[in-house]
Amino acid sequence: MDRREMLDIARRELAHIPDWPFHQRLLRMAYWNNRLHSLSRKATYPDDPLVIVKQSIKDVASSAPGEKFEYDKMFFAEESRKRRGR
Repeated sequence: MDRREMLDIARRELAHIPDWPFHQRLLRMAYWNNRLHSLSRKATYPDDPLVIVKQSIKDVASSAPGEKFEYDKMFFAEESRKRRGR
């Protein structure tokens, strides 16, 4: 997969994570980094958007204690199913 494809996938998925309030922006930043790492040749995470969003929440939870993180659960579950089916 080339860099352009990786960025397109990450941007499309990122549209399903709200960017406000501030703790959501933290989640989006973590998701962006983690997702690109999962799509690279030397992947540090599995190519599964649902796993990545959950990992990203774990990564930023200590920076925003007590906050509830939101994302389009149906979208990420469906994308995860598609990726596992490959």
